[in-house]
Amino acid sequence: MLQIVLYVITFFPDIKQKIVGILIPVAVIAVLSVTAPKTDITVIEQLPGSPSFSEEAELSVEDASFANIQIHSNKDGMLYIKANGYGITVITITDGGKEYRYTLEIYKEDGITRTRITPQQKGARMSKRIEELKELIDRAGKDGDWKGPYDELLRELYNCSVLFFALSKNDFDPDTNTSVPLISTKDFGGLPALYVFSEIGFAGLWLNHYRHVSEDGRYGLIAAVEKGSHGFFSIFKIAKKLGAEMVMLDEGGSYIGIRLDDLLEANGLDPSSIELPLGNKEMLDMLDNKVSPELRFARVPAIPLKGE
Repeated sequence: MLQIVLYVITFFPDIKQKIVGILIPVAVIAVLSVTAPKTDITVIEQLPGSPSFSEEAELSVEDASFANIQIHSNKDGMLYIKANGYGITVITITDGGKEYRYTLEIYKEDGITRTRITPQQKGARMSKRIEELKELIDRAGKDGDWKGPYDELLRELYNCSVLFFALSKNDFDPDTNTSVPLISTKDFGGLPALYVFSEIGFAGLWLNHYRHVSEDGRYGLIAAVEKGSHGFFSIFKIAKKLGAEMVMLDEGGSYIGIRLDDLLEANGLDPSSIELPLGNKEMLDMLDNKVSPELRFARVPAIPLKGE
């Protein structure tokens, strides 16, 4: 039996006894630009931690369409960046068998073009775990002993503080610049799937590749959602009830398909208990009319493609 726990944003004392709790939906939004209008900027930026590289170090860029990036100084990790557009890309530096990965964002904020470089520690760790798991499955076969590492990956995903979700184009509201998580049948032989990213860099590459943006091109249809019973936990459980069967994790990086049932089971998430965010008016109307709430995703803000 499906148990729906109602969480309501309310300041009315007279109905507090009729509800289970209070929910303030939480979503974090990175203000950045992805394939936005043209810019012209040349900067020298230092990598986080000021790493030193040998003269043999090599730099590669996953999407160099909007920026020319070179190592400016091997001694103190300085990069030369010349950009002609906004966007997100992943920089990889290999040196003596070691690999360093960074996300570079060229974005507009408060009318000023800015750059931001962040190490892909979480994304790199997740990518390594995914690659090791896929190699293990290839060696052992579908009936092999790989459930342990698979469950570890699912628990690591659960322990992320923030995940990035692809959003629905059809449900995008241009008045609020919000949408709901996308459930698509484009992969897995037509099985309905959520599209989830552990790292903003992977989400940006996916968005750029598919041009998954609002009709006016002002918003990228990706949302950042925090962990919690009213955050991405709720999304996974509601998606299950709406018919989703799979999770595509980190398409754009070292991607892997995950069964949604496995994700819920590995992390002890009970899909029969779902928390729905309801506003005051919705709650009062529901109580007055004695109707059950509609099972649906909470709306979350899309990422703006350019600063306003």
